[in-house]
Amino acid sequence: MARIWRWLGPSLIMILGLALLVQQPPSLARQAAQARLAGKWHQATRLYQQLIKAQPSVPNQLLLAELYLTRGEWQAAHNQLIEVFRQPLSLEQHQQAWQFYAWAGLQRGDQATVQAALKTLAATPWSHMLRAEIALRSGELISATNQLNQAQALQQPWQNWAWLRSAELALPNDPQLAQAIVAQIQFQPNGLQLANPWQLQQRLQRLKQLVPQDSAQRMLGVASLWSDQGLWQAADILLSQIPSNDSMASFAANQRALLHWSAGDSATALALIEAAQAQWPNVATLPRTQAKIAASSGQPDLALAALQQAVNLEPGSSENYLVAATISLSQADFNGTAAAYDQALATGPMSGTLALEAANFYINTPLRRCRSGLKYGRQALKSAVDDFARRVVASVALQCSLPAEAEQLIAPLYQANPAEPQLAYLYALARWQQAKPDSQLLLEQAADQAIQTPWLSQLEFYIK
Repeated sequence: MARIWRWLGPSLIMILGLALLVQQPPSLARQAAQARLAGKWHQATRLYQQLIKAQPSVPNQLLLAELYLTRGEWQAAHNQLIEVFRQPLSLEQHQQAWQFYAWAGLQRGDQATVQAALKTLAATPWSHMLRAEIALRSGELISATNQLNQAQALQQPWQNWAWLRSAELALPNDPQLAQAIVAQIQFQPNGLQLANPWQLQQRLQRLKQLVPQDSAQRMLGVASLWSDQGLWQAADILLSQIPSNDSMASFAANQRALLHWSAGDSATALALIEAAQAQWPNVATLPRTQAKIAASSGQPDLALAALQQAVNLEPGSSENYLVAATISLSQADFNGTAAAYDQALATGPMSGTLALEAANFYINTPLRRCRSGLKYGRQALKSAVDDFARRVVASVALQCSLPAEAEQLIAPLYQANPAEPQLAYLYALARWQQAKPDSQLLLEQAADQAIQTPWLSQLEFYIK
């Protein structure tokens, strides 16, 4: 028996040791890599931060910088890359670090960083893509197209991004070429994300929908996409190319004025509207836009004169009351603003849209947000704009400590589109405010979906 135990003893110890080894949790590096590959951006970022604190290395620092870029934390990426540049780098690491550094600088509007990167990476195909992005931001569409034509054999995800931009540039004049370019795009679920994946899918879907439309509609569609991305100068140039005899020309002129207004250039916006009115004197939308811009730029007399012109052209339009509300608001006449919105609702055929306009007034002022804002927002429910109204009311309900109402409104939309960042954010926050058991998991999932959106920082605040 003693002999048997002498033989079994070491074996049992070895077996127990192996069992303990198997039961040990994976290393921090492995956990971080697994989270990153699974698209769990929140968890991966926290794990790589811990990993670098414990085991600093250039590969891990570059991976963390990539995660910051994916999440849209441009300043954090910039700071991380500064640390990377202080260490010896291989040729591949050097190039990757400068690519990341330039992309963060581009998103931050840091021209000095971008130009420094271009000097360093001047001989690479990637530099052409960066130059195309710079050209788009200044409205140089031909230059952007030429640069993208030279951006060949790029690594992913840069190649997909170059194809997407090429498709957007080609679509107005060559829809078949744009369609062929879009067919090459295959976004990867892992690794660096240059934009929010859900929003990229929406852009691709929109491009495909625009292919069969006429030239003016394609120009308007691409201009709208660029405007949403903050490329207002590129959108402005595209809109200016719509022929003046096209049925959409006055609408394009109005949109150009709105673009300049949103960019803070009211003088150019008013000049564009004045020129458009001379060409299309019977289009009531133009003086209404003129009134809004004039009111916001401290020109009440011009605003009132423009509103009167719009009333003369379309005396029964509820849109005139919305303009009157804008003028009253610019003069801090809140009672007059509220009365104008009430008149718009009483006379307008599109009651849902008008109710949301009124709701936004109370929400954004803020003036009686939890009473009047919700009241008008609820009036837009079950109307033609029910989908958007649910988001507005749910968002305000969360601010007004009404999470059960928010969840009830948003749950059907979320269940139909669980990948949409805004819906995931609203649903998770509604559950969290009610202390539901799944709320923490929902917040983390929403944070992964909300990369490069305004909701990410709010979600991070609530995640423990």
